[in-house]
Amino acid sequence: MTNTATSAQTFSLSTEGEGGEAFQPKVQRVTDAGGTFSAKIDFGGPWTLSCSSNWVQFISATSGSGNATVAYTVAPNLGSTARTAVIVLTAGMDQWFLTIVQSPAEAEVKVATAMSAT
Repeated sequence: MTNTATSAQTFSLSTEGEGGEAFQPKVQRVTDAGGTFSAKIDFGGPWTLSCSSNWVQFISATSGSGNATVAYTVAPNLGSTARTAVIVLTAGMDQWFLTIVQSPAEAEVKVATAMSAT
């Protein structure tokens, strides 16, 4: 099931203990408008977050120990193609990945109306 995230939506990045699944689901679809999102990290030890793209910015701590809620923003996509970023959660020697896929900007359709003289 694929959901498109909207602004201020909470998104789970939890790791349910050692060997548990992280980033459920592993793909977050975001509209072209972007927005602010929060992620819950459930982990019993130290962790760090990083991102591959500068259009995703963390607005809270990118490292910690134990459970936490972190926030990040996704900038609007003004381009005509979808774009992808990867958030990486590193805990010890393990890494989990969350792929953010952002829709392209909606093309504005302009219809010219021809006026005829009668």
